[in-house]
Amino acid sequence: MSKALFTSILISVIAFLSACSAVPPSTKAVSISDEIELPLPLESNKYWVDDGPLFVVNRNPLVTYRVIDQEELGLYGSENTAYDFITSSFSNPRGVFEESFFNSHKEYDLLHKEKNGLDFYILSKENESKAYVVAKSIDNCLEISVFGANAHSVLSDIIDKARLTNGE
Repeated sequence: MSKALFTSILISVIAFLSACSAVPPSTKAVSISDEIELPLPLESNKYWVDDGPLFVVNRNPLVTYRVIDQEELGLYGSENTAYDFITSSFSNPRGVFEESFFNSHKEYDLLHKEKNGLDFYILSKENESKAYVVAKSIDNCLEISVFGANAHSVLSDIIDKARLTNGE
């Protein structure tokens, strides 16, 4: 998916935010590529779409959702699917690109969790938590990053409410 198309989709999604069965009626949600649904975890009157596939949900604590597509993985030198690249990188890195990706996260504590049809590779340290979200049935990887004093609890809440939608 091109960055311009992704930006257009995000803007459209923001305009049509609505409740769904997996997210409590009072919680707003965003659908990423019509495949993964995530809550907008904190009240905010403004959302930001950066130049490229970055969606800023909140600034304090800072919460971002970023899509990593096949084109970006190709820039890293990988021809694997997003699912294969992420799962292999964190379980048994094959080749220099996966090893490099894994080594860039060595200072984090790593936890793997499966929930609602998604695989979460959760990385935490001090006031920063992030998760790489993949599923065999989707082409992209989603990176969720949270920065701030309660980063781990905010990320845990997002993960608890995330679900694979497959175009629902």
